[in-house]
Amino acid sequence: MLKGNNMAAPKVLILSHTSHLGGAERVLLRFLAEQNSFFPVLVVPEGPLAEQALGAGLVVERSPHLGRLFRESNPNWPLDLARQLKGAHKEVLRLIDKHQPQILQANGFSSMLYLLGPATLSGLPLVWQMHDIKMDRWGRWLSKVFAQRAAQVVAVSRGVATALVGLGVPAHKIKVIYNHIRPEHLGQPGGEVRFPRSSEVRLVGLMGTLEPRKGMAEVVEAFAHLQGQPVQLWIAGTAEGPAQEAYRSKLLSRIEALELQTQVHLIGPVQHTAGFYRSLDLFLHYPKFPDPLPTVLLEAIALGVPVMASDSGGNPEILGQGRFGRLVPPNQPSVLAKALLEPQPPLAEPQRQAFLQTFSLAAKEQGFQELYVGLLAPKT
Repeated sequence: MLKGNNMAAPKVLILSHTSHLGGAERVLLRFLAEQNSFFPVLVVPEGPLAEQALGAGLVVERSPHLGRLFRESNPNWPLDLARQLKGAHKEVLRLIDKHQPQILQANGFSSMLYLLGPATLSGLPLVWQMHDIKMDRWGRWLSKVFAQRAAQVVAVSRGVATALVGLGVPAHKIKVIYNHIRPEHLGQPGGEVRFPRSSEVRLVGLMGTLEPRKGMAEVVEAFAHLQGQPVQLWIAGTAEGPAQEAYRSKLLSRIEALELQTQVHLIGPVQHTAGFYRSLDLFLHYPKFPDPLPTVLLEAIALGVPVMASDSGGNPEILGQGRFGRLVPPNQPSVLAKALLEPQPPLAEPQRQAFLQTFSLAAKEQGFQELYVGLLAPKT
């Protein structure tokens, strides 16, 4: 959060359509609270994200017109979405008039829907920060529309940038800015999760929302090859909405069918994430589809926990092409099972420091500062 009276710093209205605290939202809050280069005004729905942002001392506008509509359980989906967008557009225009920002910024794909109209009517430059790689046909078409209107597209990894170029986004509009991480983000030592186990059992952990793209089902299939082996899987995850609840039920049914109840456990959300990571022998991230820049990997490596991840998306960038953890082929449960039995030492301190320098606040802040200065520079 900007300190002092730097009147030359730009004011940026940042919109996030979601109320929950996922990885992208945690990263956003940390950055806005710690940066010292611009004045942010955060527009979000009522909920945990708004509460934590207010607690961090940020300027927050809570909107009743934002939030996720669950398409699969909403018979009035197209009409409700249209009403929501209309209300949001009016409200954003009111907030532009109130706060007088110089730049608008959408935190993620869906957030762009709420800023397209206001950006066009206000004439303000629009920044699209993109966290996603995998999209359906509708998403691919919308990406082209978003890219045409955005003055600049921020990709959180080179993997995202490559995917965006493949969708037709001009390469000159894309700027890669990594998210940052600091061990202090994860709390003080302590709070470890006490897993029931013997000293000979290796604990492997996963963390994330319970949805197919996170690859939990594929990891369960890998554990079918490890039945009776001294290794356990603990999945810390939340289910938000009918589709994720259905996926959770599917996971539980498959665990029971494979008779893995003593080896694979779903424990729901954890309050002390650092404690969860530190209690593990290995943190695993094995998404079904390429993941742009997983926050969970940044967090685990920052704490020095051994990590393993699929060789796809932004995972190789985070793991330094294998310097900071082990990469395994994606979507090959039998290969993953073999790798999970092989020893992996903790990250050496020089390697951890090199990782923290790559994903530092200073690097991210410089990236956004250069972006904003470029957008506001007089056009010749």
